[in-house]
Amino acid sequence: MASGSERFRGIDGGHEMDERRAMLCPYCGTSSLRHDRCETCTGFFDPLSRQATQNHMGPWYIRDIEHPFRPGCSYAVMRAMALRGKLGLSTVVRGPTTRQFWELARRAPGIAHVLGVCHACGATASADQPVCVSCGAGFEVEADRQYLGLGEVRELPSLPRTEQSRKESK
Repeated sequence: MASGSERFRGIDGGHEMDERRAMLCPYCGTSSLRHDRCETCTGFFDPLSRQATQNHMGPWYIRDIEHPFRPGCSYAVMRAMALRGKLGLSTVVRGPTTRQFWELARRAPGIAHVLGVCHACGATASADQPVCVSCGAGFEVEADRQYLGLGEVRELPSLPRTEQSRKESK
């Protein structure tokens, strides 16, 4: 069984905390001396706040260097943020339609049209359109919040190891 501090330790020298005094924030993973609210992300620790956050979680992410450990959000949250102007065409996002690779919002299917452009051809689009009137690209998004959009796992070809890669692996 791991000792108390080992349970909260990250990978290879990651963040450690003194569990006797601090709370581990369930949202951003930092330790907080406050027991009601995180000092870093300001999330509340009460059960209703945790449930509200979990209700909005999903497989969509917005790249945020200042808060890199925030949980993903649902498509409904992404769409609402885009409609409110919180996402721009050059916002970096990822989700099921980008196969979880980072992409500019203007090229992310399901997000770009909400921002006013087609992800495929760049033509003007509307958040209410199901397809692009210029190129016919579909704007539908998988509604299942557990769907990550990842491609199938495929076997990689084995590559011969070069002398250089053998030296580097030693």
